[in-house]
Amino acid sequence: DDDGNGVITKDEFLNFCQVLALISYLEEKAAAEAEEVEAIVEESNMLSDLIEEIRLDKSLIQSNMSQMPEAIRTELLSAEFAAQCLDKFHATDTDRNGRLTPEELFPVIEDLLSANPWSLTLEHCVRFADIFDDDGNGVLTADEFIN
Repeated sequence: DDDGNGVITKDEFLNFCQVLALISYLEEKAAAEAEEVEAIVEESNMLSDLIEEIRLDKSLIQSNMSQMPEAIRTELLSAEFAAQCLDKFHATDTDRNGRLTPEELFPVIEDLLSANPWSLTLEHCVRFADIFDDDGNGVLTADEFIN
C-alpha cells in the first residue's frame, strides 16, 4: 500500500507477489545451502571415522577386500591396477622427488574416494598418509603408495 490508503492496487499487488516469490526463493535457497553444508560436514566426519578405523587396524583393508565382489577384488589386486597406481603416483609427484606429501595426495584421495572437495581437508590427507607412511617421514614413496 504505497499511498497508505489501505487498498492495494494492481501495481502494488504485482510488487507484493514479486516480493513474496523472492522471499520464497531465498528461503528455499537458504534451506538447500544448509542441507549441502550439513552433507559436507557429515561426509567429512565419515572420512575422519574411516581414516581412524584404518589407522587403528590396517588389517581392515584386507578383511573388507574379501567382502567385495570377485571382479572388483581381482581388479584391485591385479598387476595392471598396481601399474595404474604407480602411473598416478608419478603424475601426482609434480616436483619429481619420488615422494608424495599430504598436499600432493589431496587430489588423489579426493578422486579415489569421489569425495566432495569441501569435505576433504588437509588434515584428512595428513592422517591418511600417516597410515601408509611405513618409515614415518611424513611422505609416501612409490612403494608405500602402491602397497
